[in-house]
Amino acid sequence: MTETVQSPAPSPVRYAAFISYRHLSPDQEIAKTIHKMLEHNRVRPDRRFSRNIRPVFLDTGELPTVENLDDAIYQALDNSECLIVICSPNLPLSKYCMREISYFKKIHGGRISNIFTVLVSGTAEESFPDILRSETRQTRDENGQEREETVEVEPLFANVVSPTLRQSLRKLRKTESSSKAASSWKMHPVRTPLFSTRPARSRT
Repeated sequence: MTETVQSPAPSPVRYAAFISYRHLSPDQEIAKTIHKMLEHNRVRPDRRFSRNIRPVFLDTGELPTVENLDDAIYQALDNSECLIVICSPNLPLSKYCMREISYFKKIHGGRISNIFTVLVSGTAEESFPDILRSETRQTRDENGQEREETVEVEPLFANVVSPTLRQSLRKLRKTESSSKAASSWKMHPVRTPLFSTRPARSRT
């Protein structure tokens, strides 16, 4: 009797980024454009980084045929270096997007240093959920005991809000030729001229 030798399971794909967004306009158009820009290296990374920003997970084309869709999403989040969140008044209403953000924060110790946001419509106040405005940090009390503390933070974000979708896409693509490269963008090649340190409460 011939023994059947099973092939080892393929290693999961490692992603440079996972894009979380609502499947509504203008969110989905901006998400697809960012996906294309990053994977084709059209958003110029800081010169300290030489590798391409790929692959980038976008659920319209990256999900395999699986029985449990949640498993595929969680596996992609587990294997993504950073999370890009497309923010609009639609975002806080999506339990799926909130779950993706919450899970990514959890596996990164409650921090948001690897989360980048793009404001595509509305104001930051109505489009940024609280989960993107706080993070968990380890601190020590007066007795030297470690404890977790939740602090308010300002996420790195890009603002492409415009009167029309076409203008938003044009504003997004203009980042290709931007020469701005903040010195704080040293942690990850996705920290490109697309993302700045403007506070999330800004309305501009």
